[in-house]
Amino acid sequence: MNRCIKFLFFAAGLYFAAPLPAAAALVSTASENTAPQDAILIAQGSCSAAASQAAAQSGGQVLSVTMAQQGGRTVCVVTLLVPGRDGGRPRRTTVTVPQ
Repeated sequence: MNRCIKFLFFAAGLYFAAPLPAAAALVSTASENTAPQDAILIAQGSCSAAASQAAAQSGGQVLSVTMAQQGGRTVCVVTLLVPGRDGGRPRRTTVTVPQ
């Protein structure tokens, strides 16, 4: 079961990360009137990478990833299920990753 979940998150990361080069090209060559959808596409890829990194560092599993504005900056809010200490119950933790 754990392998299946890890594969799903890996596949989701590839899905969101795959459009990044194309979106980056659109943003870098676009005029000042860049469509908001392009910016959202890049942020989704970044949040996916941030979620994967947070899960790898904590040894946990990603439960959810959302984008938020904090202090005028875009951040990724990653909710993880982290293994409990000394064989205890897993605990839920939230990590905020700046963009």
